[in-house]
Amino acid sequence: QISYRPPGAKKFIPVFEPSDQPRNVKNANLPAEQFTDGTYRFRLDVTDEPTNGAPGALTHQAEFPLVLLDRTPPTVELNQEGDHVRWQVSDPSSRISKVDYRVDGGPWQSLTSEDGLFDSPQEAGRFATGSNPGGSVVDVRAADERENSRIYSLILK
Repeated sequence: QISYRPPGAKKFIPVFEPSDQPRNVKNANLPAEQFTDGTYRFRLDVTDEPTNGAPGALTHQAEFPLVLLDRTPPTVELNQEGDHVRWQVSDPSSRISKVDYRVDGGPWQSLTSEDGLFDSPQEAGRFATGSNPGGSVVDVRAADERENSRIYSLILK
């Protein structure tokens, strides 16, 4: 039996219905659509009761370390401030690991957050767009520590 305890719950919930429970396997794929983003604890209960009967059955239970499931990319806010762009990136589940930008499809350039480190779920900063930004398109690509990424664009005025 494979069970999980979702964020904030007190009880473990079986992953599979009894009729769908994997048997005699070394690996089991869990249905990802069953899990929303969050931190989960998983538990495995094993028994040899089907082979040895109830009186002589051996059982074992193991709980696994917490698992962070995060499939949601960070969100990005972009605001033009003259010839600069202010950016703010946030992620509900994990820390921001990288932010890059490019102007008019040029090469990606790494950005640094205001505090100098990508070490939290919210980061912000500012970069120059050049002396004549009107009509240019700025793309900002942000990634979290689980490698979820998203690109946001801003047309400069």
